[in-house]
Amino acid sequence: MIRIFSYSRESKRMETPGITELPRHIADRGRMIWVDLEHPTDEETGVLGGIFGFHTLAVEDCIHGHHLPKADHYEGYTFLAVHAVDFARSEERFGALDVNIFIGDRFVVTYHKAQIKGISDTRGHVAKNPGSLLRSPDWLMRGILDAMVDNYAPAIQMLDRRLDGLEQGLLTAPQNGHIQEIAALRREALHLRRTAGRQQELLRQMGCGEFPWISRDNLVYFQDIHDHMTRIFQTAETCLALIAGATEIYLAQVASRTNGAVRALTAKVCLSLPLLLIAGILGMNLKYMPGAGDERAYLAVLGVMAFLVAAGLALLRKGRWFLN
Repeated sequence: MIRIFSYSRESKRMETPGITELPRHIADRGRMIWVDLEHPTDEETGVLGGIFGFHTLAVEDCIHGHHLPKADHYEGYTFLAVHAVDFARSEERFGALDVNIFIGDRFVVTYHKAQIKGISDTRGHVAKNPGSLLRSPDWLMRGILDAMVDNYAPAIQMLDRRLDGLEQGLLTAPQNGHIQEIAALRREALHLRRTAGRQQELLRQMGCGEFPWISRDNLVYFQDIHDHMTRIFQTAETCLALIAGATEIYLAQVASRTNGAVRALTAKVCLSLPLLLIAGILGMNLKYMPGAGDERAYLAVLGVMAFLVAAGLALLRKGRWFLN
């Protein structure tokens, strides 16, 4: 689907032309244009290279996707690859979606293969008050990036809730399935840190004035977005530290259970050895065996065995052997 917003700075009016009318609007230097391509068809994707004339490498990056956040500068425009939170996942797992952006002196083109909440929110603001965001490309870009970064907050809260539940489960009733949850959380936190780290650097460059299409007056807004992304990166680092702690707790619980099993097995062996020794000696097939044929001797041996077991248990308890 393609959505085109064309704002006239002179008349302060916005139009939504079709693809066939787009070249005329681009040629009008008094207009600011935003073209949003959401899961576009091949014909709609052709706008990138056909009408706008973007470089083949940048168009291929849009189509194939799966790039880390980056910025490529071309003559007359800049190509950006950023990541937004994937809210369409059915399970509570952190995921990111590619968002590709072309920005020039009078246009912004966004390309994404799924719905992006930050962009849909921005479209709603533009529809209500086009002059608020379509006054310049960098101001529209600020609105899009700000909304996308703000939408990381629910994903961070979701990770925090899962980490809290994991820690409580490990401390109260550790289970074998916890190791799979630890591994999944670690993958997601690493993905978040990698994405946030690259976007943090990208936003730092924007806030420092390294992009020619950002006016000096708007630098402070990109610096604020950079600060938000820095907090997200630090949160990812904290999550990884908590996951490492959860891993240590899990390993300690496993070691404790293993130690308890070994101690119980050792206690059984210690209690059984004297009995096996007595049974082995008295069970020898010798002609002259003291007490052979005497009922009282049999009962006495049983009594000795019971005494040895009781004495062994008492010694093990006194030595706190059965405490984990």
